[in-house]
Amino acid sequence: MVGQHLEIAQLMKIIEDGYREVPALNLTKPQMHRLWGLDALECDMVVDALEASRILRRTGGGTYVLDTSPTAAPPARRHADRRPI
Repeated sequence: MVGQHLEIAQLMKIIEDGYREVPALNLTKPQMHRLWGLDALECDMVVDALEASRILRRTGGGTYVLDTSPTAAPPARRHADRRPI
């Protein structure tokens, strides 16, 4: 369970990484709530922020998928925090 005491930005990163690792994810908010151990308010705030950031988009069926449109947000930099060897 990753919810509890994490900042919204951290939760956004965790969920974005999950969607980028499995691009075919197609989840409802309740499914995300259970999968990532979020409470309902956290889930709403994080998913709404991911949608506003154009990382996720809501389908007509009410599920959320990775936004792959040409105007979608680029993948987060994954190696920015690595130190040189």
